[in-house]
Amino acid sequence: AKTARPGETQSVFLNEQGDLCPLAALRNLAQVVPASANDPLFSWQDHKGNIRPMVKVQALERINAISMAWGWGTSFGHSFRIGGASFYLAKKVDPEIVCLASCWKSLAYETYIRAF
Repeated sequence: AKTARPGETQSVFLNEQGDLCPLAALRNLAQVVPASANDPLFSWQDHKGNIRPMVKVQALERINAISMAWGWGTSFGHSFRIGGASFYLAKKVDPEIVCLASCWKSLAYETYIRAF
């Protein structure tokens, strides 16, 4: 996360969510990319078999290529923070918990929230 210091551990909180389940996606990622527990969570394997970290620019290029192919338009990195916060607030999660989990240190998140 952009608020993390180098080497600082970040926590990610997930739960089962039906067809677009993040837990199922992580299980699939573990099968597709043979990364170890010490590798970055989002990694890819190059043509030589080396595990490489997925960087924001590459991830967004790939996500946008897929979403454009499906006619969904494009997104930017902040879209995921906005979407995640909006989702959990719509589920009635305490705003203070959403701020802590999203590493927001102010009430600025309120300007980004989308209604579901």
